Amino acid sequence: MPPSDPAHEAGIVLAHVVRQTFAREQPQPKRCLSKPVAMAIRCMLARHGNALTVAELAHEVGLSRFHFTRRFHREAGITPGAFLRRLRIARAMELLVESDRNVNRIAHDVGYEDHAAFTRAFNRITGTPPTHYRLTRTVLPSRDILAGAS
Repeated sequence: MPPSDPAHEAGIVLAHVVRQTFAREQPQPKRCLSKPVAMAIRCMLARHGNALTVAELAHEVGLSRFHFTRRFHREAGITPGAFLRRLRIARAMELLVESDRNVNRIAHDVGYEDHAAFTRAFNRITGTPPTHYRLTRTVLPSRDILAGAS
């Protein structure tokens, strides 16, 4: 995919935001993402609400799970599983603020089959349970994330 493709450029920007926001140890930034990593990010953005695994992503981009995980981590600064979890939680944060759906429904909508697993992941990433987050937030979560707050 040529570097001037808007979807490719969007993947680069998204990877940069993820590095700045979520990664604890930030590797040296790359100019562009490889085609498999960019494809995986687009797939995660499109299908984050589905039961999607790292093995499935690796298969879709034509790499073994080991090589895909290693390449993704090197280029994006975060493992693909962690990226997918954070993407799902970011979407859940939006839904908690913007909708009146119950937490179980939101958990299912963002790809969690188990409410308890969703609550643990949400609490681990944001530092607060989803119900408490809903009661205390009035600002859109994407603004919080981009500003560096959780």
